[in-house]
Amino acid sequence: MVPRRETNVDASKFLLRLFKTGKSYCEIAKFLGRSHMCLQKMIGKFKSDGLIENKIGRGRKYTLSDVAKRKILKEIKINPKVSAVNLAAETSQIIGRSISAETVRNVI
Repeated sequence: MVPRRETNVDASKFLLRLFKTGKSYCEIAKFLGRSHMCLQKMIGKFKSDGLIENKIGRGRKYTLSDVAKRKILKEIKINPKVSAVNLAAETSQIIGRSISAETVRNVI
């Protein structure tokens, strides 16, 4: 699968300007170097939402807050031999959600 390529706001504005002048999807796609399906989705998003910029907040949200991450790192500095499983259990009790040991290892 090809990685997603973001379109900047200037290119989106230019795309809409070309579309409003009466250019076809294929002509605009050749000019911008994008597929015509991509352009159809962008224009459809503009027609339905009125947005030309990319939406923020996509992707998986963080399980741990910055405060919880700092607490884990502080515990490691105090006692470097504490296990990730024990830290995960302590942290999950504090924040009220289950945290895996792998999450703690990633923070470390």
